[in-house]
Amino acid sequence: MPMQNNTAQPKIAVDDYGLHPQIDKAIRTLVKQGIVQKVSVMANADYQADPLPDHIETGLHVDLTTPRCFGGKPFASSPFQLLRSPHLSVTALENRIESQYNHLISLGFKITHIDTHQHIHLLSPILQAILNFASTHNIPNIRCLKLQTRHHPFYIRSLLQCGFFKQAIKLQALYAGGYTIKSKLTHLKPPPNLILMPLAQGGNYPKLFNKFVHRFQNQNAELVAHPGHLVDIPNEPYIKGREIEYQALLELATKP
Repeated sequence: MPMQNNTAQPKIAVDDYGLHPQIDKAIRTLVKQGIVQKVSVMANADYQADPLPDHIETGLHVDLTTPRCFGGKPFASSPFQLLRSPHLSVTALENRIESQYNHLISLGFKITHIDTHQHIHLLSPILQAILNFASTHNIPNIRCLKLQTRHHPFYIRSLLQCGFFKQAIKLQALYAGGYTIKSKLTHLKPPPNLILMPLAQGGNYPKLFNKFVHRFQNQNAELVAHPGHLVDIPNEPYIKGREIEYQALLELATKP
């Protein structure tokens, strides 16, 4: 049953639908329970993901780095290698985004927003290609990593209190890069608070998740997670953490 609560929770957004059938299965359960309202979908060259209910906001999760990315070989195997890729022209990027978008449309998805796997739209040519594509296709929302100043101390303090010491630095760097995205989105209005969860392996994820849900209730905010079921995916180190995230999200349905 959908969760029943007298206070409005932050919008729950999840990534990587389409990466693997077991990840998709977990996300569909969360959608059915009324926990997730926004889903980002990867165009997978290995199999075809099933469309989601019409009330779910469905985004294109642009993938340029995994072996399963649709539309050709990956541009690189990591965000860092993308910086050195000789093929990272805006035109080539737009063509790849177009192919992934058209693939999802052909499967029945309705695209309401764009974001990227591993936050690669922090890189200037990728962001420019996405901006061009969004403008051409009248897509009104691009993920912007931003958090109101008054929430930053709480965000970092919570990460440290819950054991996410190493990831706190990385997440701060991502938010710093988000200012570049914000400066380019003058014609769009992303939510003022995008709460990016750390990868669940290594800290007390359920405690952190509940702290953020409580902090951002009744506010214009999105909370981004990466749930899934345990499964063997080659070259995918983050599997156990997905199950932890799934269970933490699932508990929202049972809270009074």
